[in-house]
Amino acid sequence: VEGTPTAAGLAKQIFAQHVKPGDWVRAPLRTDRPNIDVIFSWNDEGARSAVFVNTSAAPRQIDPSDWGHGFESCTEVLRIDESTGAEVKREQFRGKIGLNGYGLAVLTNIAGTEID
Repeated sequence: VEGTPTAAGLAKQIFAQHVKPGDWVRAPLRTDRPNIDVIFSWNDEGARSAVFVNTSAAPRQIDPSDWGHGFESCTEVLRIDESTGAEVKREQFRGKIGLNGYGLAVLTNIAGTEID
């Protein structure tokens, strides 16, 4: 069956490629950052990813350094939000991540993420 993937389906696909069994995972709770959920994952081989979710309709600018260190090697952002038309946009990381309304962004140093 052919069809167009939903934004939620694409977000799950991206998430599954960046948080693998055996990875270390941390989901910090930050009450000073309302409407942003985050999960960090890393492994002993050097793979690192941060998954940021905007649970609000309001646009958000995210500075990953506000959440700690360890993601200096990350160069790519995969983003899906209200401005991307239900498509994942691959962008070079430039220090901050913008999410335009409800959405998800993955900051990573893992190359070759597949997006169907």
